[in-house]
Amino acid sequence: MSKMMVHCGGQNVALEELRGFTVPGETSSYVPVGHYDLAVDMAHVGAELLAPKGWGLEKEQYAVTRNGARFFGLHAYVREGENGMGLAVAFRNSYDKSMSVGIAFGSHVFICDNMALTGEMVTMRKHTTNLLKDLEAAIIQKFFQVAGGFAYLQKFRDRMGEVSVPMVDGYRMLGELIGTEVLTPTIGWAAMREWQKPNFEEFGGRDAWSLYNSCTYALKAAPPDKIIEKHLALTEGFNKCFGGEV
Repeated sequence: MSKMMVHCGGQNVALEELRGFTVPGETSSYVPVGHYDLAVDMAHVGAELLAPKGWGLEKEQYAVTRNGARFFGLHAYVREGENGMGLAVAFRNSYDKSMSVGIAFGSHVFICDNMALTGEMVTMRKHTTNLLKDLEAAIIQKFFQVAGGFAYLQKFRDRMGEVSVPMVDGYRMLGELIGTEVLTPTIGWAAMREWQKPNFEEFGGRDAWSLYNSCTYALKAAPPDKIIEKHLALTEGFNKCFGGEV
């Protein structure tokens, strides 16, 4: 099973290893969600709601930073007949109260094992008494909506593939992404190298889809606790630059 690269202090872990990170104690104003529990719940809801529609779990990845205080997970689904794209569900959690529980849906690009996340991230702002109930309801609701979101991403892919981007215009776009801090300078240079000479011949065309995948390929090295926001910001930036919402 392939895995995304995890840099910047991150560590790939297996599902069972998530049990080894101590869940903080509950207080009157803070109700923790276990990393392991969140991952298992996501898989269970996905199986119940997506399997009847022909989707199967193809890949799962989990990573932690700060000795397990922050957690990132990814479930990628495939369905027979889909050409090069599947569903992706990314989610995050923390034990150090540094960030809220968050979930985002998008696509999984088979060729280069990338994520293309879009839409609003489901976010629980505080770990309070009603969090678990609210979180479960939000997960179920978003899984029901995911088919429409996938259709959006297919249109996004098709639209980006229609927009010609000369090499120098790609450089300008990458510079803007670095300047607006969507990409760090290091990740931006990695995207630049991928844009100049793609690792996959399918992305050799000089179009917005190729440029987008140069960025998502480079974003594999982003910190796990930042990767969801980076992907969402990237998709928003490309929509604004290359023709708006599809």
